[in-house]
Amino acid sequence: MRKFFSSALATAVCLGAVAAASAVTTNARSGPVTIGSPASGDQSLQQIISSTGATSVNATTDQSNAAVFQANGSSVTSGFIQQFSTTASSDTIGMYNAAGQQAILYDGTSPPSNPNGIGPVNPGAQDTLSFASNGDLSVVVRNYSINGTSLFRLGYGNSATLYPSFGKTFGFYITNGTQTYYSQDIKNPGNQPHFLAYQGNGTSTLSSAAAGSGPFGSSEYMFAFNDGSGSAFNNAVIAVTGISAAPNASGFSAGAGSAVPEPASLLLLPLGIAGLALRKKLRVA
Repeated sequence: MRKFFSSALATAVCLGAVAAASAVTTNARSGPVTIGSPASGDQSLQQIISSTGATSVNATTDQSNAAVFQANGSSVTSGFIQQFSTTASSDTIGMYNAAGQQAILYDGTSPPSNPNGIGPVNPGAQDTLSFASNGDLSVVVRNYSINGTSLFRLGYGNSATLYPSFGKTFGFYITNGTQTYYSQDIKNPGNQPHFLAYQGNGTSTLSSAAAGSGPFGSSEYMFAFNDGSGSAFNNAVIAVTGISAAPNASGFSAGAGSAVPEPASLLLLPLGIAGLALRKKLRVA
């Protein structure tokens, strides 16, 4: 009896641990995030998505709850699609790993603090991400200009930025110069969503700097960001190919600023109490 209970408890704890990891790396949303109206003269998120050729993707009903992702191989490509933001000259978009290390993909500051910049609105900018076997990440920027000036003229060319020991599992972030928002809702102030993910459905055609022109496949995503200026999620939209969701990735915490316990972790509490009570009963028997 004791052996059976110990085995069952260990199994339950393991399952609970997996559920806890999933609760952190997958956004626990009760339904689709409400998308606000764009500012006058700006495109809506649905218009931006449709402009890529992915006309069968619905900005509301096709949202994915994935928050953490992994590279499927040694190479990933990211393409900048569009941006409508009052803080475009301050926005930086990138990836972060479980340790909190950040890798910049697009830096809107002018002049850029990092060569991987977009400047205010540069549709077509592209990054090639190379993941080495030792965990290093190299980001090479291509087809990029700042306010219409080619990076080649600015002396950046196809320069690479190295991020040692970054790993192949990551989330995404956007910062407006004063506040950073993450793909994990639980890391944001008030656990509010600032990131929407759309996985390729295989039926739409996606035309972007990241994927070229072809079927919008399951290893491709479009990501929409809210940088805090409005709720239209059109502040930046990018496409990334060569990745998949990583719901059981380890090490991704809720962040020091969050005081909200994970739901799956709370489920382990009564289980542990019940286990102690039964253990005591068995000893008495």
